[in-house]
Amino acid sequence: MVPAWVEWVPTLLAAAGLVWLYRKSSPDEPHRGWKLIGYAALGAFSFRFPEFSFPLGFLICLMLLARAKPNVRAKRGAAIAGLAIFAAGIAIPSLDQRLFERERSFAVQSGQAERLDLAGDWRRIAGGGESTDERLDRFQLVQEPDGRIRSLQYQVTARDSKGDYTIEVRYEPESGQAIVERTRLGSLNEEAAFSFASGSSGVYRIDPERFLQLLSPDNLERMTMEAASGPAKLRELELLLFNGPAGPVEPSPIRRLLQADGIKPAGEEPVHGYILQARGKTDSEQGKEDKFVWHVIPTQDVQPG
Repeated sequence: MVPAWVEWVPTLLAAAGLVWLYRKSSPDEPHRGWKLIGYAALGAFSFRFPEFSFPLGFLICLMLLARAKPNVRAKRGAAIAGLAIFAAGIAIPSLDQRLFERERSFAVQSGQAERLDLAGDWRRIAGGGESTDERLDRFQLVQEPDGRIRSLQYQVTARDSKGDYTIEVRYEPESGQAIVERTRLGSLNEEAAFSFASGSSGVYRIDPERFLQLLSPDNLERMTMEAASGPAKLRELELLLFNGPAGPVEPSPIRRLLQADGIKPAGEEPVHGYILQARGKTDSEQGKEDKFVWHVIPTQDVQPG
């Protein structure tokens, strides 16, 4: 990201230029300092459309300069200084967004499930950021019966002082890299704040690090063993989670509790929480079939908004 002080550089340079123009201008014109400031302010004025900004103020300056007589060159320089501030106001945010959204890669252990440290990887990926809120939106992992990772990706929505953005994390097991892409969603405003706030919609925010800690190598191994149980041969295990309102999950033979201390029986009572779907794809004598297990993440283990 562009440092905050960079945004002040064009204004400071324009101010220094106005001082120089003031000293070079003719003292015969009264209030020439205020007039130079006025031309600079007008030169920086723009008319904003949804997709672009138009330097309307500079065009007005050109019309005024056509009639101005004393200190025309100084006034023209002041108007150009204002135009430079206008241009910087467009260029700096654009540069900041390009730097913010550029693709990054992180070295990770992503070949085998037994070597995964998803929570540790996330701490490195998100480290040093200015986000005040983070919410896991979706997660998908596909692995082979022997624990080899075929694909792993997830998306997080976060917020900083400039608004909301998404973080897409995509593991590449072949190269041992995690590719990270950030995309700015928009400016921070009341509507965005309302949509992000979980209290207004009853949606809990699943903290990415806390969720990824649940997918320890031991828990992943147990999920694979359970999916592989039975006469049919396991072809792959797929884990899926999509964020949404937490709700009651009724007792079921395919329900388990997924918590920090491991996977446990779900019991006989409804559990309020989220569902991580474990889908074991198998080959049976009758053909291909899927074995589903719902791993419930109770809301007490999920950080509320």
